[in-house]
Amino acid sequence: MECNDILRKNLSNNEMLIGTHVSLSDSSVTEIFGEIGFDYVWIDMEHTALSKELVKQHLLAARASGTAGFVRIPYNDPILAKPILDIGADGIVFPSVCSREEAQKAINSCYYPPRGIRGFGPNRCAGYGLVEQADYCKLDGDQVFKVIQIEHISAVENLESIVSVNGIDAIVIGPQDLSASMGIIGEMEHPLLRKKIGSIVRTCKEAKVFVGVSCGSNESFINFMIDQGVNLISVDMDYSFILRGALEVKKMVETLKSNRSVL
Repeated sequence: MECNDILRKNLSNNEMLIGTHVSLSDSSVTEIFGEIGFDYVWIDMEHTALSKELVKQHLLAARASGTAGFVRIPYNDPILAKPILDIGADGIVFPSVCSREEAQKAINSCYYPPRGIRGFGPNRCAGYGLVEQADYCKLDGDQVFKVIQIEHISAVENLESIVSVNGIDAIVIGPQDLSASMGIIGEMEHPLLRKKIGSIVRTCKEAKVFVGVSCGSNESFINFMIDQGVNLISVDMDYSFILRGALEVKKMVETLKSNRSVL
């Protein structure tokens, strides 16, 4: 069974999926996350220096380790989405969507005409030609997990119309940018932010659209999101895991060294 099929099946069974973010160039990072058992990896092109070639290597590592590979493109643009779809991303994340029109543009970029505007040129996504063109076109954009990211207060105000767009698989909340648009940047405990997040989750559930969050490792905030009943939760970042582990081990060695010198 394909990674995407497993992911959709688990979501339909009301399982909460856990993912993490990838920013570093070495695809071994993605392979490790897959071996650990993350349900998906979020390969980020918006805030990193990752090229399309490096993204492809991460997708190969994700496939090899049995996890789904999502790619967040830098901007909601069909030109940016097209090569990511063609190299076989399991899912695509469109950042900072604020209106129904912007959401429709994102979804249209995932489908061939007449439903959408995607230019034809699949390569890895169609097995480099091993999948018959007619068979691939039957699937069109439905095989890709399409994620719309809500990161601005104006998007919250337009959310009912956004989730009405056919083809959206999930809404993912970006709490940092959302808090910034509310004038309370980084205040994850702020009651106004949490109230808005609660309204986002409710609107998505009423529309029967899966909803998730992209966040760090703050236990209180993660616990809040779990209590809200999110379907997907993307936590922390590759370099953060390295940083914390390195600091922890370095501190341990320094403590041992300090104790030895006292003797």
